[in-house]
Amino acid sequence: MKKIFKILIPVCIIILVIILFVVYSNFNNSNYYGKWTLKNKYIEGKFSDVKINSIESALSSLEDVKDQIGIESVQNELMASDRNNVDLIETNNYFYFDQLYKGIKVYDGGIIVRSDIDGNAKGIVNNCMIIEDLSIKPKYSQEKIKNILVDNYGYDVEYIKPELIVFCHEDNTCELAYYCKYDKGEDAFNFEDEYIVSANTGEIIDKISNVFF
Repeated sequence: MKKIFKILIPVCIIILVIILFVVYSNFNNSNYYGKWTLKNKYIEGKFSDVKINSIESALSSLEDVKDQIGIESVQNELMASDRNNVDLIETNNYFYFDQLYKGIKVYDGGIIVRSDIDGNAKGIVNNCMIIEDLSIKPKYSQEKIKNILVDNYGYDVEYIKPELIVFCHEDNTCELAYYCKYDKGEDAFNFEDEYIVSANTGEIIDKISNVFF
């Protein structure tokens, strides 16, 4: 009997260690992938009494509809996009805002606010994702992502500028990723490659090649 116990105790310990490792691994990886939904893609017509004639006033106007568009904090979840053109376009003005999730930009997430030349609210195009259960801690660092692109494509590492983003897949899952833009320099043509690289696996999710003349 004592011999059996001597054998069973180490075996039980090994099994327990394996179980704990599996549970820890599953817990550690459980929030690498979150879920996203979209709420009220379009809001037509007057949605606010705020006079919208600047980026700041456009942002303020969204306070009146934040529940309808699925955000909790206008100030924390939206930032002015670099696509903004403050000049009037014909009879309407458009203000663009990028979505943030816990301070991280959501790729292709954001809002367009439209007003007329008198500043009256005319409508919203909403592409803000409601994101759940997503950790903001990447498995791969920026440096690791740079090295992956260098190893696979032979790029000069100093031209790779990874930006941490939230990438939303078509199956309504989302994950942390890096948006990487590579500028090959000034040659006869200007080539720029853009990559979306998973921050969980290091795999390239998407690639866009641009050529500018």
